[in-house]
Order: sequence, then C-alpha cells, then structure tokens
Amino acid sequence: MNHLNHDSEKCNQGLLKRVITGFMFLAVGAVFTMYYMDILDPAIEKIIFTWQMLLIAIGVVTLTGKHGIVPGVILITVGSIYLIPKLGFVDYPVHHLWIPAIFIIIGLFILFKTRSPRRDFKDNFHKNNLGTDYIDETNVFGGGTTVVTSKTFRGGKIVCVFGGSKIDFSEAALAEGTNYLEIVNVFGGTEMLIPREWKVKTDVTAILGGFEDRKYRNITTIEMDETKVLVIKGVVIFGGGDIKRV
Repeated sequence: MNHLNHDSEKCNQGLLKRVITGFMFLAVGAVFTMYYMDILDPAIEKIIFTWQMLLIAIGVVTLTGKHGIVPGVILITVGSIYLIPKLGFVDYPVHHLWIPAIFIIIGLFILFKTRSPRRDFKDNFHKNNLGTDYIDETNVFGGGTTVVTSKTFRGGKIVCVFGGSKIDFSEAALAEGTNYLEIVNVFGGTEMLIPREWKVKTDVTAILGGFEDRKYRNITTIEMDETKVLVIKGVVIFGGGDIKRV
C-alpha cells in the first residue's frame, strides 16, 4: 500500500511539474511573440529579459522537481531581491537584505528537512564511520568527514548549507543495479573520494557554482563493473562539488 501511495505521489509531482513547465513555455512564447511584433511595453522588456527573472523561473520549476522546495525558494528569493528595485516601488541597497534572507532560507531548510538524524548546529566538525547502505548527511554552518564502509552502498542524500562535507568511499563497494545519491549544496561544498573502478554518472544542476568529476586520464583503461552504477543527482547553488578518484 505504501508503495502504491509513493508511486501516486511521484506521478502527481511529475504531472504538476509538466503543467508548470508547459505554462512557462507558453508564457515565454507569448512574450517573444509580442516582442517581435513590437507591441511589448519597453518598461516590461527591461524587467522580463533579465537574469533575475530567469532565476525566478528556474526556481518555480525547481519547486516541483526532485530537488525539493529549498533550492527553488532560494532561487526565487535571490531573483526577487535583485528584481524589486527594478520595479521602482522601493529604493533600497540590495545588500542590506542578504542577512535576513539567509536566515529565512535556513529556517525554510530546517522546516522542510524531514530526514534524520540531523547534525545541524550540534557539531562544527565531525568524523563518522558509516557501515550502512544509505547515507543521510546534513551540514549547516559546519562540516565533517564520513567514511563509508558498506559493501552494498545504495545511495542517499547529502545536504550542505554554508558548510562542507568530505565523503570517503574508498573502502566501500556499490550494490548491484543503479544507485542514486542526491546532493544539495547552497553556499557549501561536497568532496567525494570514489574508487576509480566505480561507474559514475552525474546529473547535477550548477547555478553560480560548479560540480566536477576529476577522472584520471587513463580511466578508460580501468575495468569497470557495468552492473553497478552510482548516479549523482542534485543542485549546486553558490557552491561546489568535487569527485576525486582514488
């Protein structure tokens, strides 16, 4: 029964994302049509065709995606902070809003973070040996090192907000099939030490940040087990991620 509910929830979420994305494409098409027909108000052009609106649009789509509500809220917040002065309603130094915005973002992150255990503010630095098949790592204004020793690692989630983490997989092995690891880095970073024989696929969205898989030049000569794959998905905003082969 729980499995059916989970599948239904995923289906509804996918449908919602398609509807929102579809309407956004329709809106963009309509705006460009008015632009090329020269019937779009120049004042509106200066607002719509901006990087701030692009951030807000990406944030709206992200809200309904697999990356969760926090990255979407962050993108919408950042875009809105820089867009409001362009509207002419208020006149304020943008940088004055960053401190309250940071607290709002952290509050939303804590409210919508449902997994446990948490290490938010308890330890500024920690080192763990993890023998379980799943990882659930959260760092807020802190960091740490986790050594994964599971011989059937299946994935999990790593979240860093104004913090960093180092995950050592050098003593671990993947489970059969496709294993998913989700990362969310906001003003933070994740360093992963991964055995060179692991087959890794990355699908990470980087916004004003980066995520890099530092493969060895001769990695193609290393025999990889095609039946075991680690897929790293997620989003990096004002942060970074790094995969080092060991």
